[in-house]
Amino acid sequence: MRSKQISAFFVVAAISSSLLCVAFGAAESRPTVDSARGLDERVAALEAKIAGLERTVTLLQVTAKMKQPLLVVPQPQVGPGAQKMPPGSEARQFNGSTYYLVPLGSSDGAH
Repeated sequence: MRSKQISAFFVVAAISSSLLCVAFGAAESRPTVDSARGLDERVAALEAKIAGLERTVTLLQVTAKMKQPLLVVPQPQVGPGAQKMPPGSEARQFNGSTYYLVPLGSSDGAH
């Protein structure tokens, strides 16, 4: 008796789920002619926008190839306006480049 009830429940569940699937499938209708025209217009507008963006990318790529990188080499200041290093500074070398150790405060420990 119990197994018949369980079997009947599963049969009813299968039938009701099949009916729901059919109902949801019927609810999805084909687009109307007006909405299809609207979609065609939208697709055409998007294709035109893509073509414009592709031209912009091509132009930027050509411009980037033409530009030479800007190389700025720092030069020490010489002459009357040259800044002097603070006392206690030490010039050192690392990989062929000169750098300076500059003390941040007095060495007497006063704050």
